[in-house]
Amino acid sequence: MTFYQQATQSNNSNPFYSGERTLKIDSTVAILLAVAFIIFAIICIAMHNYTRRKIREYKNKQLEEYKIKNPNRKNATYENARLYLPAWQRAKYNAHIFLAVIFIVGAIAFLSGSTLTTL
Repeated sequence: MTFYQQATQSNNSNPFYSGERTLKIDSTVAILLAVAFIIFAIICIAMHNYTRRKIREYKNKQLEEYKIKNPNRKNATYENARLYLPAWQRAKYNAHIFLAVIFIVGAIAFLSGSTLTTL
């Protein structure tokens, strides 16, 4: 038996992969859900320009507050002032990317009619 035959046998010894499960829903419902998930993903991706603008506004507001508190550093840039975008703001403004990925994976699962299981 070759290495390839051993690796592709049906009894998989991987502890993290237990097989493939089929979705038990009607095909029209699955297609409608997949289309809805794709639309949600497109909406999430379309929010990218809006969130970039919001990040820029937040950074400008932060820099203005810094210049008010430090009047002797009027020509400071955002990087020179060592300012940063807090984690909660970064998560809020980048959540649309993660949601888009989740919606795309969900749409693929509905279109294929099966999911890989790890449980």
